Amino acid sequence: MSSPEDDKPKGTLERKPTWSALKGSNKTVLSIIGDAFCDVMCSGVANMPRWGEDELVDSPIELLPGGSAANCASWVASLSYSEGNPDEDAVRVVPRLFTRIGSDVFGQCLQSHARASLVILASSSYVLDESTGTCVVISGKKDRGFVTHRGAVGRLEKFQIF
Repeated sequence: MSSPEDDKPKGTLERKPTWSALKGSNKTVLSIIGDAFCDVMCSGVANMPRWGEDELVDSPIELLPGGSAANCASWVASLSYSEGNPDEDAVRVVPRLFTRIGSDVFGQCLQSHARASLVILASSSYVLDESTGTCVVISGKKDRGFVTHRGAVGRLEKFQIF
C-alpha cells in the first residue's frame, strides 16, 4: 500500500518551517545571507591516497551540514533557546537563512538540519534545477584538505534576497 509520501514528486523540497507563529509574535527575525554546503567529512586520514589507491580510515565518513552562513544560523538559533529547549515556542531570535540549495540529497540534508535547528530557509533559497554546494573534507592529525563543488550557492545574487 502506498502512502501520500510515495505519491510526492521526487526531486522536490518541502518549504518548512514557515512558522506562521511569527505573525504577531514578539520574536526577532535575524536575516543571514551566504553559503550553505553539505560536508562529506573524512576524519582520521593518516595519508592522502595516491591516484588509483585506497586509504582506509577507522572513523565513519559523515554527511554534515556546513557553510559559514548555515553554521551561523544554527548557532544563532541554539543560543536563543530558552533554557536549552529547542522548540518553536522557546526561540526568541529566529534566524532566516538566505542561501541556495538544490533538490538533491545534499539539499534535503541541509533542509532537514535547518528544520531540526529551527532555522527558517527563505523561500528564495530553494532551487530545483541545480545541485547543492558540497565539500569533501579530508582531515588528518595535522592538516585538512577540501574538494569543493559550489553548486547553486555559487550563483547567489542580491536580487534573490530583496
